[in-house]
Amino acid sequence: MRRPRRDKGVRLTARDTQIFEELLERRADSLGSIHARHWPTAAQDTARRRLGVLVNDGFLNRIYMERPPAALVHPGDDESGWVHAYTLTPRGIAALRRRSLAGSVLRGRSVKGDLDDAAIPHQLAVNRIGELLGTPLRPDHLLDLPGDRRHRPDATYHAHPDTTGRRTVMLEIDLGHYSRQRILGKLTTFLADPDATGVLFTCPTDERAAWIAKTLRTAHGDRIMDRVQVLTFTQIQEGRLLRDALRPAPDAELSPSDVYDHLPRAA
Repeated sequence: MRRPRRDKGVRLTARDTQIFEELLERRADSLGSIHARHWPTAAQDTARRRLGVLVNDGFLNRIYMERPPAALVHPGDDESGWVHAYTLTPRGIAALRRRSLAGSVLRGRSVKGDLDDAAIPHQLAVNRIGELLGTPLRPDHLLDLPGDRRHRPDATYHAHPDTTGRRTVMLEIDLGHYSRQRILGKLTTFLADPDATGVLFTCPTDERAAWIAKTLRTAHGDRIMDRVQVLTFTQIQEGRLLRDALRPAPDAELSPSDVYDHLPRAA
């Protein structure tokens, strides 16, 4: 039986590989979220120590960030006002190419695991909304849609098919800084997609939600809201107001090929 290949400085475990695979898909994740999924019966210090080893050996980046809106904080994250977030490094991606069960699919494709620090709170918000909705998301970096890349949805998920067979719901996360042009650009992407049945905008406050809805109605009329819903993060967390047509349908988790087949081929 072949022994596991060993990297200089640390022996990677199956759990490490699973974390790397998730970070490739999710792009960034918080300590509380990683701990809950990968060390559910252990103290958080156990997860913190192992992730620290992976940081010190160059497989992960660790970023200290101010808390996102309360509804978007994972229950296991630090209550002191800061959240530890992690992203893959080039060394982590290289290790994943060698060790992942999907390594044969990943090889030959161009992969980036890094995010600008300013983009990490937004990515954590996307991940958290997916958790609150209870459905696997296909994040924006795995989407192949025509048009302006700035106006791609933050993620998509599947609802039950509508009367025309459309079932894709586009998810948009506005942390309070999107311009009117950006909001309308996002809607244009939705309207141009023949497979999209609806779009869900989420944002921090009732005031912001009212502004987004007014922006959409002013540009497209009241009927546009038949296919669009705007909810606050807290309303998503409460889980009571999501329109039936936008409710996630039971769906299989993304497989490795679902993730890696959408990555561009390396030059």
